[in-house]
Amino acid sequence: MKVQQALICAGGLGTRLGLGTKSFIIYRGRLILEYLLVSCIKAGIKNIVVVTIPRKYEKYLSQEKLKKFRNLKKKYPNIIFARDTGYRGFRKVPNYARRYLDVSKPFYLLCGHSPQISAFLRKISNYYKPGIITTSGYKYRYDTILSTGTTRGNFLITINNSEYKKPKAYNCSKRNEFVQHFPYVLDYEFYDNYIKKDNYKERAEFYLKKILGAGGSVQIFKNPVEISEIDFKRDFGKLKRSIDFVIQKDKIW
Repeated sequence: MKVQQALICAGGLGTRLGLGTKSFIIYRGRLILEYLLVSCIKAGIKNIVVVTIPRKYEKYLSQEKLKKFRNLKKKYPNIIFARDTGYRGFRKVPNYARRYLDVSKPFYLLCGHSPQISAFLRKISNYYKPGIITTSGYKYRYDTILSTGTTRGNFLITINNSEYKKPKAYNCSKRNEFVQHFPYVLDYEFYDNYIKKDNYKERAEFYLKKILGAGGSVQIFKNPVEISEIDFKRDFGKLKRSIDFVIQKDKIW
C-alpha cells in the first residue's frame, strides 16, 4: 500500500532557534515549508494537510512572511491548511489525522521545517507494511533528548532515551546504531493503541519503546538529509545546507 497522505506539523514557535516559527523562515526567496511541500508532491503524495500556528501568534510574523504564506495557500489549493488551536506540539496529531485523513490507510508525519528529498519519501513508502511503523534515522543529531536505537537489517530492535540539560552533539558508535527521528509512516492504530491511551504524557519519540515492548514492529531507514531538526541559532547553517541538498538532488526549481 503506497503512502499517499501526509500530515505536516508546522505550528512550532521556534523559541529555541530564536528566528521565529521555523517553517516560516525565508530561504532563497521561499518559506522553508514550501520546500517540504514540493518534495511531498514530487513523491506522489496526494493528500497533504499542514497544521500551522494559531492565528493569535501571527502578530509576531513579518508582513513579508504572511504574504508568502497567503500566496503559498493560493499556489497549492489542493493542500489543506489547518490552524492549531493552541501550542501543544504533537499532542493533537491524532485529532487532525482523524479529521482530515483516511485513517484506515498509512500516512507520513512530518515536521514543517524538515525538508526531505522525494526519492527518500518514495523509498520508505515502498517498505510500508500493514501493522509496521516506519521511521527515518540519523547517525548524528543535536537535541536535549536523544532517542537512540539498534537495528537488525531495517528493523529497530532496541530503543533508549537519554535526556541532557544542555544540547549535546551525539555520534553513534556502532554500525547498527541510529538516532531515531522523523518522518514516520504510521498506521492510525498506533495512535489508538499507544499515544492516545497514555494521554500524551511523553514526547512522541518515546513511543517507539512502548511499541517494541508490546511486541510491535518498527522499520528504520537512514535519512539522506544531514540534519533536519534545527533548534538553535548556531545550527541554522546546517538547515540551509539541507535545503540546498534537497533542491540539488530533487531538481525542485
